[in-house]
Amino acid sequence: MPRGPPGSLGLPLISDNSLSFYRDPIAFVRKQISKHGPLFQARLLNSATVFITEYYTAKDALSLPESELSASIAYQPFMSSVYGDETIIMAQGRKHTSLSQRMVAAMSPELFQRCQDRVDAVVRHSLSNLECKQDPIDVYQTLKASSMGACFQLLLQLDDEDPLNLELPELAKSHWHGITSLPASFNLGFGFKSSMAKSQEAKDELLRIIQERIEQIDDDTGVLASLVKNLHLAPADCAKQLLLLVSALVPKAFSSILTNMICQLSACDDAEVLANVDNVKWLQSAIKEAHRLEPPFIGMRRIVVKDGGIELGGYTIAKDTVVMIMLPFVNSDPAIFSNPKRFLPERFLSTSEPDPLTFGFGTRPCVGEGFVQTLMITMAREIFRQYKFQRVDQDEAVDVKWLPVARPAKPILAVVQCRHAHHQHD
Repeated sequence: MPRGPPGSLGLPLISDNSLSFYRDPIAFVRKQISKHGPLFQARLLNSATVFITEYYTAKDALSLPESELSASIAYQPFMSSVYGDETIIMAQGRKHTSLSQRMVAAMSPELFQRCQDRVDAVVRHSLSNLECKQDPIDVYQTLKASSMGACFQLLLQLDDEDPLNLELPELAKSHWHGITSLPASFNLGFGFKSSMAKSQEAKDELLRIIQERIEQIDDDTGVLASLVKNLHLAPADCAKQLLLLVSALVPKAFSSILTNMICQLSACDDAEVLANVDNVKWLQSAIKEAHRLEPPFIGMRRIVVKDGGIELGGYTIAKDTVVMIMLPFVNSDPAIFSNPKRFLPERFLSTSEPDPLTFGFGTRPCVGEGFVQTLMITMAREIFRQYKFQRVDQDEAVDVKWLPVARPAKPILAVVQCRHAHHQHD
């Protein structure tokens, strides 16, 4: 007799836990773990949902093929209207495998080694808003603006003075609001439109701009040229695949990780930070530890599509059940990570502890991880080499607002000091 997961699904609508989950997802999951253990079921968005909070059970789930546990079908209700049905998120089977391989090849380490000087220049330009000010800055919002600027400049191969540098962040902001809007596009009249309608308009304009950049590209050494070359798609189809990267999603993840990194390292010995800032392995470990402790996305969503269900964690999970891999718990599994709540970059300087699952694993890892890691290392190195952050409330714990992307629940204010009194960019 198959053994189903512990926990109660109750009745449709009446027993839905969506409000409790979205109000405080961490508290909700902790409460359920105390009642039922690390794998449990509950009703979320009126669907039977299994929550996974242990590292190796999560890894087992992510190793299952799309024909058993599907990401594309799970994300379709949330992402289709925002990114379109033809993006890699929605792709299945051979199409997904082909797109994934081509996008990973396009953003290879070799590409970034060849254009590292350009990456350095873009990062320095994007961080100019950190130049020392007497008044404290909002760390997350400042880094979000910097991350957007760097991402868009590199991905679309824009010059510093291109007007698109000002236009794209506003379009990306309108486009992003579609993720949390009503799943309908309507015009209220008198010039007022729903957020979803504005999101759709912003998406169309972003696609137009990306396609135009593809058609006008005259430098074959950058990121955009590499993506176009490797994807082997017509400009309009290529633009649809690039929309995921040329949106607010990646910069928001960047700023989430970098903000947490600044909060953690600003409390450390400054001499130690300076001594390690040019050590790539140490930087990689510090970045990895920052997104282990506070992943930018609270989880990964899948849905069981195999007839007869799947086996996970010793339980049978029925077909059509949603599976939620809860990254804040998985990445802090005390059975895997020693002192899981402490910021310890050195844990990844050896091979004793495995990588966190922030960027996925198995059949559908993050295709942009190479780009993210390269840009993150370059930004972190520049930030800590040139600037020192003094938090206004250094001893105050940082509360996190998890959905849709992890960010501080209230502004983290810090005074930025230039390490060189007359700092000038090279």
